[in-house]
Amino acid sequence: MKDDKENIDNVEEKESKKPPKQTVIIQVEQYQSLRSILEKNDLFYRALLLILCVFLMLAFTLSYIFISVKKHYPYNDIVTNTHGAITMEDENNEITYWLYNPAVLWANSGIEVKQGDVITIRTSGASNTAIHHLVNSARENKRLQDRWVESKGYVNHDTNERDRLRCQYRILPNMTQDALLMQVVPKKMCKEFDEFLVQSHNPKQGYSAIQDSIMYKLLNPKFEDGSTDKVFLIGEEYVNLLIPVDGFLYFAVNDIVLSPRVINAMICEQADSIFNQMKCKKHDSNIIGHLMKAFDTITNKNQYDSSWLDKSIRDTFDSMYRNQAFAFGDHPYKRSATEMEFYKENNYYDAWFEDNVGSYLIVVERKKN
Repeated sequence: MKDDKENIDNVEEKESKKPPKQTVIIQVEQYQSLRSILEKNDLFYRALLLILCVFLMLAFTLSYIFISVKKHYPYNDIVTNTHGAITMEDENNEITYWLYNPAVLWANSGIEVKQGDVITIRTSGASNTAIHHLVNSARENKRLQDRWVESKGYVNHDTNERDRLRCQYRILPNMTQDALLMQVVPKKMCKEFDEFLVQSHNPKQGYSAIQDSIMYKLLNPKFEDGSTDKVFLIGEEYVNLLIPVDGFLYFAVNDIVLSPRVINAMICEQADSIFNQMKCKKHDSNIIGHLMKAFDTITNKNQYDSSWLDKSIRDTFDSMYRNQAFAFGDHPYKRSATEMEFYKENNYYDAWFEDNVGSYLIVVERKKN
């Protein structure tokens, strides 16, 4: 027992001699400023307000930059089609730019529209209606025989006999010559329409019933119910045009499509005009008989041929036939025929379009629904 007591005393003595325990305090100084702000409510709210102001100022600045850029460069989508038209659009508008060559009759712009669309068309540019006259005038350093014309056409132009007679045969009869026109060709007709325009120049092919039907549509395009003319006179501008049918926009200038029926009508009217003029002059019965025969031949065959006429009146008749009334030009290969016979022989229905030179920039604006 004595030994156990001594051991306990020794243990207590040793423990009493141990150094006292020390407390280590770790103080973080890196975020002292933040801690002091968080500990004080007024400083905390001030800092929060400052951060909010910086955020709002940054958002306002970015919005201003975005709106300014969009104002000057509003189009975020640019697309081109196979016909060369360039379309740019934003959320509200779609604007298409297309360059039209007036030498093409009913050129397909590739611009697709839907029934009920409201579009505005604006145009600029100029064309000359007879490149051969332009070349001759430039070669001889003379005043132009045919002046350059804008898309509004030859305003107040139909003052001579030739133009007064011809104007009734234009695509839009008795409307301004060479004014810019537009029609909407329905989607289902586009392929047939384009193929005809290309293939119908073949003089060996001739005009089938289907082709003549399509040619008539070229002259008098109407809706399927036949109620309303669907060719629009655009000129320099047409605002808020309501699209009547789904399809594509085709453009032409207001001139004469030389289909067989138009050529025949013009030939007969020309012969009738010349015959009436010569009847009014004092000629003997023999000459009058020749004229009547000539008139009957022209109207029955729908072609001009003076080769069989007596020489005493042939030159007079030829001169009047070519230079008065419709004033037809010469056949390039036949002395006794006119340009009309040449056009008919070669299915050259767009002859009075292909000699146009120039271009028009067409801008089509469509508001999105």
